[in-house]
Amino acid sequence: MIANTVVDIWRAEGVEPIFKSEDNLAPLHTPVTQGPHSDSVYTYAYNKEEILRRVEPLWVPWHPEKGTPEFVSAMVLIGLLCYGC
Repeated sequence: MIANTVVDIWRAEGVEPIFKSEDNLAPLHTPVTQGPHSDSVYTYAYNKEEILRRVEPLWVPWHPEKGTPEFVSAMVLIGLLCYGC
């Protein structure tokens, strides 16, 4: 399955944690001491654009109406409101 391959690649690249339900993926990011990406308060090892670039050669057919362009602090995943995503 393509979703499992994406998760395997992301994990090998240090993207953790990742919630997965069927073909729905919800990668998270947590603050690090030093990282190349930052919001106004924290720095991160990766951002949403970076993790998508890492699997770009797979030509994943991302759904145009699902997901967010950047990481958010809360999201709905399989009908549940998840904080800290």
